[in-house]
Amino acid sequence: MGGFETLEEIRKKIESFRFVVLYHTLPVDSHRQSHWDLLLETHSTKPNSLLCFEANIPPDQWKTQTWVNQLPNHRPIYLNYEGPISNNRGHVQRVLQGTLNWICFGGARLEFTFEAILLDGSIPMSGSILLQTDESHSQRWKMAAKIE
Repeated sequence: MGGFETLEEIRKKIESFRFVVLYHTLPVDSHRQSHWDLLLETHSTKPNSLLCFEANIPPDQWKTQTWVNQLPNHRPIYLNYEGPISNNRGHVQRVLQGTLNWICFGGARLEFTFEAILLDGSIPMSGSILLQTDESHSQRWKMAAKIE
């Protein structure tokens, strides 16, 4: 005989969104360095609905404050994709995946809690991330993470 879900459990499922961190290895002749892409599912229903932020340090080092750059939105296929990227733009590998719950979504501030698995060793992670835009450069964001 199965139990009933609490309202809190149902609310959490409804409000949960997916996210992933991809390690993006770029070709040797690229003008950019290889990096980690943080891809966030949002309330948007547009085809390119994943917000994307480029970080120069891996997710297990996000416990300290760091700067990230916002990239153009990405297609939802990247939540599950690993492999080469067309037009010689490198290769992506998933390193972290999980769910997030938006706390604040709008303007110059994005904040969410998350539960995830660090795929190298299947290590569970949880915490929160706060992103705030740099007023002088709208594509540059300060990221502060609290990771357990």
